[in-house]
Amino acid sequence: MINKELERDEAFAWEVLDTAPYAVLAMANGKGEPYCVPMSPARDGRKVYRTAPV
Repeated sequence: MINKELERDEAFAWEVLDTAPYAVLAMANGKGEPYCVPMSPARDGRKVYRTAPV
């Protein structure tokens, strides 16, 4: 991360995931073209699952 003052720890990331009602997962396809998938995140320990969007 470029700005170390804004860096957060892993616990913060899990807290955000646990409290977010929805998320958008951004990826790139094989051609390098970006696309996004809306999701309602759920997790079991350190495993994250994508459920249907709300």
